[in-house]
Amino acid sequence: MRVQDNFKPRSTDVILATHPKCGTTWLKALAFAITNRSSYTFSDHPLQKKNPQELVPFIGLKEGDVDYAETLPSPRLLSTHLPLPLLPPTVSTFGCRIVYICREPKDAFVSRWHFDNRLIKEIVFDPLKVVRKLASFLGVPFTEEEQSRGVDEEVVRRVHLKCRVTSELEEIRMELESLMHKNLEDLLPRMNSNSLLNVRQQKLNGET
Repeated sequence: MRVQDNFKPRSTDVILATHPKCGTTWLKALAFAITNRSSYTFSDHPLQKKNPQELVPFIGLKEGDVDYAETLPSPRLLSTHLPLPLLPPTVSTFGCRIVYICREPKDAFVSRWHFDNRLIKEIVFDPLKVVRKLASFLGVPFTEEEQSRGVDEEVVRRVHLKCRVTSELEEIRMELESLMHKNLEDLLPRMNSNSLLNVRQQKLNGET
């Protein structure tokens, strides 16, 4: 396999492993915001300008993505839809941190077909607890001083807002595509009918 043979894990790697439509966008935004919180201010954060998919590179998705990952400095934040057996064994032996989202299969199936990127239940019921737990697992726990300043709460708010906007934009895009498709379906029969009438009229007039 291409990834198994060519991807070279590093001990400091963080790999976000998800199935499609199981919270990938949310997890990318959250992990990026947590691990880079000392590099950016919330007033000028990359999440305000870019989609989380752009900020956390995929591996195993297309040609060249493994080569691109090699050019990134450590620690790397990466994402994949591949299961663990399809990743190099050194991912485990090197001690890479792997964050895996497990979702109820029925919800994932419905989400896949309806393109509904709903957040998993934990983030809805107690988002702050999840954020703090994830930060600790990633090796960058929130300090007491950060918690007193509400940095963890701001991460939750920013990520929630970003994912909501991204989801709403996707819904708008799909509605527009559906509307265009419907209009095209309505238009084609009329175009075909008009074309037939034109051909028939031309024949009657001796033009063909």
